[in-house]
Amino acid sequence: MSGELDFKELIGITDKNGITVKQAVEDMGVHWEALEQATLSSDELEQFLEVHIGKGTNCRKVMHK
Repeated sequence: MSGELDFKELIGITDKNGITVKQAVEDMGVHWEALEQATLSSDELEQFLEVHIGKGTNCRKVMHK
């Protein structure tokens, strides 16, 4: 299932360590606003989050609701 994702829905989602997706992205040095403006499919975003944040990221529930 692909399609555009509203990044605002991801801000509060946490990984298995309780770190929010937004904080983890910013910790990598990626500006959240730049990521919001990028056009990624949900599959691309999920892959990005798994690679950079870890398999514990609970973003799948937002993307596949």
